Amino acid sequence: MPSQAQFEQLQLRYPLSLQCPCTKFAIPYEYFITIKPTYHQILSTSTSSDDETSCHSMEQNLNASQEIYSVNNVILDLLKLQSIFSNCESLIKQSQAPDFSEEIFLIETHSLCISLKNISTELETKCSQLLSSIEANRGNIISKNRSELISTDPSDNRKYNDDELRYLVDCGPNHEFLSSYPQNLQLKKKGKQCSFSSSWYKDFPYLEYSVKKDAVFCFSCRLFGAGPGAEKSQEVWSFKGISSWSKMTGSGGKMVKHFKSTAHMSSENRLLNFSQKKTNIDLMLIGGQREVDRKREQLLKLNEKIVITLLDVARFLSRQALSFQGDGNSEGNFVATIDLLRRHDPVLDQWFKDSSLRPYHVTYLHHDSQNELITLLGRAVQQAILNDIHKAQFISVTVDSTTDISNKEIYTIVIRFVKDFIAQERMISVMELNSKVGENISQSYDNALNMSGVNQGVQACLNKHLNRTILYIPCGVHSTNLVVKHGSSISIEYINFFGILQELYNFFEMSAKRHSLLCKNLSETEFGILVKDLSRTRWSDRYEAVRAVYISHKQIVDTLQEISENDSVKTTRQTAENLKNK
Repeated sequence: MPSQAQFEQLQLRYPLSLQCPCTKFAIPYEYFITIKPTYHQILSTSTSSDDETSCHSMEQNLNASQEIYSVNNVILDLLKLQSIFSNCESLIKQSQAPDFSEEIFLIETHSLCISLKNISTELETKCSQLLSSIEANRGNIISKNRSELISTDPSDNRKYNDDELRYLVDCGPNHEFLSSYPQNLQLKKKGKQCSFSSSWYKDFPYLEYSVKKDAVFCFSCRLFGAGPGAEKSQEVWSFKGISSWSKMTGSGGKMVKHFKSTAHMSSENRLLNFSQKKTNIDLMLIGGQREVDRKREQLLKLNEKIVITLLDVARFLSRQALSFQGDGNSEGNFVATIDLLRRHDPVLDQWFKDSSLRPYHVTYLHHDSQNELITLLGRAVQQAILNDIHKAQFISVTVDSTTDISNKEIYTIVIRFVKDFIAQERMISVMELNSKVGENISQSYDNALNMSGVNQGVQACLNKHLNRTILYIPCGVHSTNLVVKHGSSISIEYINFFGILQELYNFFEMSAKRHSLLCKNLSETEFGILVKDLSRTRWSDRYEAVRAVYISHKQIVDTLQEISENDSVKTTRQTAENLKNK
């Protein structure tokens, strides 16, 4: 601990340095020995009060400690601010007193604001000056140390710390440009490349030349050679150096082989990563932003996982031909499937629970979102089909339309092509057809009037569009069907036969009781088939209707017999008897 006499001697010699920066009063000895150990160290360097050398040493140490002492100034200002804020509390309590005086309150508040403003301004100035001084001193120290201690010659390679590596990376590869380089006389006699050439720098930027060793090195391998991928690295490029000048160039030369090697590529990647890495000060300054970016990246990955889950659910329902939305206020299969997954996936469940924290409270469960998911899946499937079609050499296009249950004309476009010598057929569009004029349909040919018509059919539209006659080939299947249909229509037996088939279908299907009785009788035989309706558009349905009656004839007759004898309704018994007799 410094003595009283030593402190008084220092105070006489340096009065301004031992003053309180706020009050400008001299700091007493009792306070001095309690606030900062640095001054104790200063005084301990003094061995005699009369020794000029000792006083000079004290002066140097005191100047070196000005930065620490200035930090004390900042601390004292902060203590003053703390005192002012405590006065704010007393002023607030004063305003609630019964004998409250507005004039005194405002005067004291105004005085407090002035003090607060002055101290804050002074504190800001001190902090700015201190930071500037710290940055300047750091730059001087680093520049001095680097220039004196670090050699850029690659032959002086050693293990470097991060600051030294950053300095060398900033300097870049050591490219020495000399008027002439040392020559290998033996190679010169043989007429081969006998010295280093500075033109190699252009093709190989990481190449370095050592004047001390007359050899070349690899900049990235020398500094960042250790690490993944360096198992097959060659030490000559990092430590020893290469001077085989006659073997350096050419497609099989040492430089081409090395700079294309895995070891060099890995060291180059480590060099680039190090160049992009922030310093400690940079990391401190942008630490908050890095945390925000990290959380944002996590949120994006979570949202991606959720969207993929929703798409998987939509794909599952589409693949199984299940409806997405329910009737009225019911949830529907989509929402119900999501709820099922939430029970077994805590991450998914928490994401939906946190919907109130997201903008617009999105959950993607609304029917509009479901329709959008279906659209996205449809586009993806359609694009996959089109990719296969574009690779095919030959394709055929088939377009047909029919009315759906809501009596809307719906047309489909089907592409037929060959993939891997196997015929493939893909439907690429299902849309409503608003007009049945040939111009608005497609370029498919069948015997329908809107396709084969000479005025407004497709063949007429093609002829008109191309301004030439296009050979029209009617569809053979349609033609055969029309021949059979019109040929059979002139036969009374044909008309009566199919009329009976339709009556049978209507009789059983119009009553659940009769339908159930027929199913019961059919179940007793192995080959029983229900009666079929006669479709007007599907050609094969009439064959199926005949086949069903042919196979299940005995069961149908037995069912009609049972109904004609046991049914409680007279008209039903009569109809069953008539159908049985037919």
